[in-house]
Amino acid sequence: MEGNKNIVGQRKHKLTHFLSIPITDPDDVKNFKEFTIQVHEMNNPGVTKWHFQKTCKLHLTLGVPSFFTDDEKQSAIQTLQECKEIVDSVRLRFNISGDLKIKISGIKCMNDNPSK
Repeated sequence: MEGNKNIVGQRKHKLTHFLSIPITDPDDVKNFKEFTIQVHEMNNPGVTKWHFQKTCKLHLTLGVPSFFTDDEKQSAIQTLQECKEIVDSVRLRFNISGDLKIKISGIKCMNDNPSK
């Protein structure tokens, strides 16, 4: 039983994986740069270049899960493989080749204190 308590405690505090899609399209990178310039020109107090991700690290975060057992890891792998199969079937059905486009809108600041 003590082992189960340790796993429960770990689940509350430790994130073990990071799942994301890199944003590398030149137009998206350009738009992001323009957005950061516009925000800086607004002269908002406390907003600096450090509040923005570097363009070489732009990404869309899909999740930050915790996997502590091999069964959890295998389940996640299976789910990702099923997602790939779904995407592949959509590509085939609609005769899509090349990169898929994702529309991104809105903004979210990853900050524990939204007043800052």
